[in-house]
Amino acid sequence: MIEIKDIENKIVHDDCLNVLKQLPDKSVDLVLTDPPYLIKNTKAGGKSNFAKSIQQMHNEIKEAGITEGVSLEFCKEIIRLQGKVNCYIWCNKAQIIDYLEFFVTKNNCSFDILCWQKDNAMPTFNNKYLTDKEYCLYFRRGGVLST
Repeated sequence: MIEIKDIENKIVHDDCLNVLKQLPDKSVDLVLTDPPYLIKNTKAGGKSNFAKSIQQMHNEIKEAGITEGVSLEFCKEIIRLQGKVNCYIWCNKAQIIDYLEFFVTKNNCSFDILCWQKDNAMPTFNNKYLTDKEYCLYFRRGGVLST
């Protein structure tokens, strides 16, 4: 088992679920995480140099295996690791419902949704705007908001 003192202020290169499972119950006060987003459309389309560069980026993130989101298994560990749930999760619009279902419906948490409205979003591409916002879901159980 990894001792908390062994990983404090260190970078641990491992699957986060492996590390989380080794931490003791109720040993974490705050979780701030940015897991992989669910990216449903990785086909850019178009023939311009801009379109080709976007398609190359989409191909790279798909090859890296980070377009399919993430299993909510890590959320079960968050519940176990915290005495009172106190958790910020960055996500995209496609994931909001799954996280709300897990934390609010199944685990009786309160929530807030924060939105980062980007002022430098890409202009129109393939007759639509590229995503100009990201979401941060805050879940808590009991107590007051933590900052």
